[in-house]
Amino acid sequence: MLGAIVVLFELGAIVVLLELGAIVVLLELGAIVALFELGAIVALFELGAIVVLFELCAIVVLFELGAIVVLFELGAIVVLFELGAIVVLLELGAIVVLFELGAIVVLFELGAIVAAAGGLVRSTGAVLTCVVGVPRVPSAAM
Repeated sequence: MLGAIVVLFELGAIVVLLELGAIVVLLELGAIVALFELGAIVALFELGAIVVLFELCAIVVLFELGAIVVLFELGAIVVLFELGAIVVLLELGAIVVLFELGAIVVLFELGAIVAAAGGLVRSTGAVLTCVVGVPRVPSAAM
């Protein structure tokens, strides 16, 4: 769905509103589909057969495919996108995530893997299940 769509972020002079409080990030690495709920905005990004997902703390990086080279400097993090041969190198602290979106190889080194912001997300195969906990009050029986 990335035709002429560029999602801009609030990373320097670039503006996008990221509500990390109400964000529910569903990571489905089977079919691979990413669903971002940014406020009232639902953005689906499909790059060929895959969607590239990133760590949502201070960083959500989306991009437009073409002959574009985008350089994001996120603090001490340099995110370099070469969207011609398409190689994306993200250096997230000690985490190196290398995306080759030509041969489509996605290497996620994200510690425990799936990050869920603002909710419990359980991924089962190709099905994502949101688990909402309801607090239980024990009945006061003497």
